[in-house]
Amino acid sequence: MTESTEKDENEDVEQTTIDALQSPREGDVNGESIKAVEGDAEGEYFGRLFWYTFGDFLVPKDELEKLYEELEIPEDHWPGPIHEKGAWKRAAKSLESKDKIKVEGDNGSIIERTTEYMTRKLDPDRRHLVKEVRREDKGRLDYSEIVEFEFHNRDKIVYRPLEDSSEVPYSNFKIYQPDQENILALDAIATIIDEKGEENSSLTPGMIVDETLDKHEAIQLTKDELTRYVNGFLNLCVEKELGLKEKDNGTYKKVSSVKKAIANGESPEGEKTPKEWYKIMMSRYERMKNAYTNRKIRDTIREAIQELTPVSMRESGGLYFVPEEYAGLMEKFSRLAIQLNENFSRSSYRTELVQIPVVREPEQKDMIREKVKTDTVKRAGQTLQEAKEIIEQGQEMSPSEYEEMVNELETLNERRKEYEDMLGEQLDTCKSQIEILNQQLEKLAKQVIDE
Repeated sequence: MTESTEKDENEDVEQTTIDALQSPREGDVNGESIKAVEGDAEGEYFGRLFWYTFGDFLVPKDELEKLYEELEIPEDHWPGPIHEKGAWKRAAKSLESKDKIKVEGDNGSIIERTTEYMTRKLDPDRRHLVKEVRREDKGRLDYSEIVEFEFHNRDKIVYRPLEDSSEVPYSNFKIYQPDQENILALDAIATIIDEKGEENSSLTPGMIVDETLDKHEAIQLTKDELTRYVNGFLNLCVEKELGLKEKDNGTYKKVSSVKKAIANGESPEGEKTPKEWYKIMMSRYERMKNAYTNRKIRDTIREAIQELTPVSMRESGGLYFVPEEYAGLMEKFSRLAIQLNENFSRSSYRTELVQIPVVREPEQKDMIREKVKTDTVKRAGQTLQEAKEIIEQGQEMSPSEYEEMVNELETLNERRKEYEDMLGEQLDTCKSQIEILNQQLEKLAKQVIDE
């Protein structure tokens, strides 16, 4: 496969829609009439209208190569190699999730509670997995850093449990644990809840405070300090569903063992430990470094289509035209999209590339001419404006930046010539716009620095 630059892929789905074409394939594009026919209808065509959508999928490398070979897609249009570092970034990103549930608020209303796992970028080689719990009526309830992942030497990932992760005893209650001495208080509170829960159907904060002070004399806290701990502990147990249910009158009904849930650093919600997250991370990394994402394949197809002198048929994008000489390759891409959608889809969004022949008629010729002119004026104008601003401000420019502008000029000029041959006439507006851009780039060349 050809070499390419790996991108940080955070985008899972691209959805482009088109509703202008209806059966029979007649409609309008930006108010202009267009006639298209499907299949093997007789007659000559100017080219193909097409649009595409990409859902979410992941394709093993060997299976994608087999598809490309079966469809006889040229190797220069295959996706480039899968880079290990890009695979680890995607694996880390895949750990993110958001879960929303309905809970009862303080006033009896039903509110939404959100538990979200997120990755935080520290530097190019390190990510933190964090957890945040929020409630509509109270904002953030809990924020904890779970584990750090670090990418080493192309193919090695190490992990480090973070201080407030679930491998640290009672870490989920860290906001009520300012120092290690008071782990004893949390343990005592949990013990009393278990003991009193055996005797009473309901518990009150005052009852727990009194029992804790009576039975655990070693706790060096005042009654007021312990009351704050108990209130915080009870509220957190309710939020995390640790076996208590809050009543309207301020008492708590005991429904299961709180002590067992938090003992020895076990996660009260059955949450994963840093080591378990690491195992998941490595499993997904191994999969990612041997599979292509929907974004990678979409970008590869998009780059290939850019070589087919496409013209945008709508200012907002989403609908394009290519000359008929490229119909064979477009058909292969269309069949590839069908295979990807049928065999590898992971979402409800369809993956498809639809291409429809455009009949060679005067009306369609006029429309194509107008679209080529509009698209050329727009693209040339954007590059021209950028060049003028750099010249007026006297800014220096790198060779690579200048080369991008020159490449755009050459692409527009080559496309102009191809469409002049196809339409059998000169595209004077396009030619003049390209000449103006060429003059500006000649002036701009003086500001390109040596590297």
